Amino acid sequence: MLKLAVIGAQGLLGRELAGALEPHASVLPLATAALTRDEEEGDIVLFAPTKERLEGRDAVILTETPPEGLLEDFMGRILDALAKRPFNDNTIVLFTADHGEAFGEHGLMRHGFEIWEELVHVAMIVHVPGVPAKRVHERRSLIDVAPTILDAFDVKLGEGPDEFMRGKSLLTDALAAPGTPLEERPVFVDMVEAPNNKERRAFYSGPYKIITSSGRVIGVFNLDEDRAEKKDLSEDEAL
Repeated sequence: MLKLAVIGAQGLLGRELAGALEPHASVLPLATAALTRDEEEGDIVLFAPTKERLEGRDAVILTETPPEGLLEDFMGRILDALAKRPFNDNTIVLFTADHGEAFGEHGLMRHGFEIWEELVHVAMIVHVPGVPAKRVHERRSLIDVAPTILDAFDVKLGEGPDEFMRGKSLLTDALAAPGTPLEERPVFVDMVEAPNNKERRAFYSGPYKIITSSGRVIGVFNLDEDRAEKKDLSEDEAL
């Protein structure tokens, strides 16, 4: 039977997910926060997330941000396990996330309210068998994920309106010869208005990040010099 761990099982999504999976797999529910009184009275059985408890699990599902350091070596463990399988030589692994998390930066906790760097700048790792590791400093986007997967399966996109994709395959970067200049391209971030936040958009070009809300510029930052986005340059006439 498949062995799974659900991190964040004290939350609504985690509880429902663990309950839905239990008939089909061995599920270990792991909490990332203390239980509320209602949860305690509901007799929910949860465990503290530790590396030891993750040993032997086939997969770990995150419904909440895990404790710092819990999954720091998890990518390596996935690749080590993959290396023992017969399909290792033709398996590409792409690891990323849909958002970051705030832990007090800009006076915020969690995510979903603004588009500061700690909330939108996430890891993106592409592992291609036999290709030496490298770091790509040019900005890339989540819209590049789908074209990368299609490229891995050698699916060619047409030029019609129903086949057009704005992203570009990350395999181009991964397979580029050492020293080859990589394409610099602008990146766009869009957060729609919701009950807890206003609409926000950001445009990246060169070192600059421009943040707007309802068509109005509310911040300009030079990320090369101000990674923490503390110095707003929107009133700088030189720009």
